[in-house]
Amino acid sequence: MDQYLPAGLSLSLHSFFTAMGSLQPYMDWTVLYGPDYFLEEYGWKKSYVFLGLMALAYPLGLIMHLLPYGNIRHAFSFVTGAAFLQVCWGVHWIHTPLTCFVTYAMLKLCSPDKVQQVVPTFLMTYLAIAHFQHQFTVTNYLGMDVYFTCSQMILTQKLYMLAYNVHDGYLLAKAAKDKETDGENKEDNKYKRNYPLKAAQSCSQFALSECPSLLEFLGYAFCFSTVLVGPAFEFSHYKSACDGSLHYTINPKDGTRQLKGKSIPYNILPTLVPLIKCVVLVVFSSIFDRAFNYKRLTDPFYFNLTAPHRHFFNWATNFIQRMKVYFTWLFAEGSCNIWYVVKQVVWQKEREDLLTNADPTHVIHLLGTLALMDMTKKVEKAKDGP
Repeated sequence: MDQYLPAGLSLSLHSFFTAMGSLQPYMDWTVLYGPDYFLEEYGWKKSYVFLGLMALAYPLGLIMHLLPYGNIRHAFSFVTGAAFLQVCWGVHWIHTPLTCFVTYAMLKLCSPDKVQQVVPTFLMTYLAIAHFQHQFTVTNYLGMDVYFTCSQMILTQKLYMLAYNVHDGYLLAKAAKDKETDGENKEDNKYKRNYPLKAAQSCSQFALSECPSLLEFLGYAFCFSTVLVGPAFEFSHYKSACDGSLHYTINPKDGTRQLKGKSIPYNILPTLVPLIKCVVLVVFSSIFDRAFNYKRLTDPFYFNLTAPHRHFFNWATNFIQRMKVYFTWLFAEGSCNIWYVVKQVVWQKEREDLLTNADPTHVIHLLGTLALMDMTKKVEKAKDGP
């Protein structure tokens, strides 16, 4: 990296990251069992610990499913997610609570009409610095090593969406109040070109009338099922799975619950299907990894290929190597489906096209890209209404 930067900038960055690294001894006390413990005691590499934690999310998801609705679910989600981060990242886990508490302070203190600007600016700046620090100081950058930026990216998506949920709730409440004050016709003319309000209306099912409580916020941000690799679902999905409003109608007066349908849908297939896809991707990539590997791009074999064959080799190599990352999405999605936090929308047929999680097997080939484009058109059509 130094060879591409001016000497003054390179020296300044070295000084900055060295100063940040000097703070690590002051944070060591926050870690009970980090990755070094498992390496020294059992010889497990960080990647093995990472996969072991993802597998552990399945029995924890079953426990989450069996827990009573309410704050106990938020507390369980927060504590287990924090433990995952400590075990996987060691002292670097501190970036998550630091980001969360600063973001929560912004949500509480900033005006709701500005929070969608302040929070994303902070989150993206923090993430950019973290990525640059990784690129600047880690020797195996662009390798397959796992780093805390993996979970930091997921956290950024979650809190980014949450900031807009709060902002959308503010816009919808303000529009309703203005509508009562000014009347129907005046309100229509006033908001005819109010694009932020139109965007808020299209996402009204996710809008929040108030900032979540601290426990709800931490449970969402640290959720054990998604804290390492995602998927980054909406806060409303998480909350409905925790308070029971997904399957039950809750009476606000006495708190009694009434089942919405005839019965709660089975979660066996939505759990097993992503897991089976995950296994297939792992086996497939393991078989073809030696034949289609980035290291072969510098071999004489590669340069002797014809242009069409070389193009196919590039595509196949990307396809195989990306499976090593994409299988984790499916692995994590299965653990979410145990307690109905992701695939809940599949059982609400009228919203299926809008909210189903992106299938990673559709991302890595041309037909999948066309399918995603078609899904985007359906989403836009649904937002515009009949």
